[in-house]
Amino acid sequence: MVTAEEIRELLQEARDAWSFSDGDLAARAELDLEDLRAALQGAGDASDLGAVVGALGGTLDDLLARRPFWRAPAVAFKSAPTNVEAPLVRTALLRVSVAARDLEGLRELLGREPRLPAASTLAPVPIVGDPAKQAEALAAEVRKVLGNELEPMPSVRAAMRRLGVPTFLTHLGTPNVDGLTWRDESGRAAVAANVAARRAMLTAIRMTFAHELCHVLFDGTRLEPFGLVEKRSLADGSDKERRANAFAAHLLAPLPAVRAFLRERGLQPGQKPLANDVRALSEHFQMGVEAVAGHLVTAQLWDRRDMGSHWELATRRSNGEDDGELHPTEAEESIPLERRGELLDWATNALERGVISVGRWRELVGLRPAEDWRRVLDERQVARELEHRTPV
Repeated sequence: MVTAEEIRELLQEARDAWSFSDGDLAARAELDLEDLRAALQGAGDASDLGAVVGALGGTLDDLLARRPFWRAPAVAFKSAPTNVEAPLVRTALLRVSVAARDLEGLRELLGREPRLPAASTLAPVPIVGDPAKQAEALAAEVRKVLGNELEPMPSVRAAMRRLGVPTFLTHLGTPNVDGLTWRDESGRAAVAANVAARRAMLTAIRMTFAHELCHVLFDGTRLEPFGLVEKRSLADGSDKERRANAFAAHLLAPLPAVRAFLRERGLQPGQKPLANDVRALSEHFQMGVEAVAGHLVTAQLWDRRDMGSHWELATRRSNGEDDGELHPTEAEESIPLERRGELLDWATNALERGVISVGRWRELVGLRPAEDWRRVLDERQVARELEHRTPV
């Protein structure tokens, strides 16, 4: 059994990792300072202790099992850009990391879905030669594992799920961070895209996820916690960021597929693509026009001056699977952004199978008892008798 001394040490380590002050942590746990300090000493009410652990991103079960539940997201938190407000990043990471843990728990309850072998070694892949050229080879390797070497990728998130990387949308309240990546001690990685960045465009969300996938597969080690909070990527000239940017473009639009598409549009060898060709590529591969233009420069089909001469080009807004949580049904609007989509699907499946109670289902989808959570069950045609069959 865990001792009061061990509780004090675990909570202190978690609090230090997140850089919480007493006031910050008390506000998040909804406790007064006296109750907070008692809980931090392993004393006081069990519900207060649970509130403190929850505010740090874990559960009482985690604490009693001595699990270092805070390490993975806290590692990412420490990498946040200095020009971004720490509370925004910390709050978002706590939301999405707990959602990722809940999703993993549901997968274990229901039996893991088959996953493709990861497309990397256990150690980071070092930068060798030109990062952009290396990125092309790495993206081709990943596409080969996915069994789709040249066709447009309908969903980057579905591809990442097949590789065992869950993805989430979150809202940081600032446009200066594109994405978040973290990996815990077990090697489990997760990624979140910030919908406040670049006007929540589908094309931007897809590029963010593809960019983060490069970091997950090739830049971190699976032997220890790993995390990144990505500031606007174009502002970072590091080789890792250049490689991740190029990887995202090559993953979404392999150059052989780009050239084949242009040939089908009648472009002759040596001819430069026109503005309408760039727009057509953007819509075919679901990439932003700026990303397509930069990709064409990499392929030596355009040069920098061509990009400048077509400044009026703009990406058309569209919806798709990768931003589906941004368009909830009326019943789903009260579900937190991080818990819509896949987590909601798995939780509802577990409820229908009788694996979890209605009360646990409400917790997993983030609905309070006072909210009309029955509408979600009705909309999904879940038998209402489950309310009585399963203990709440």
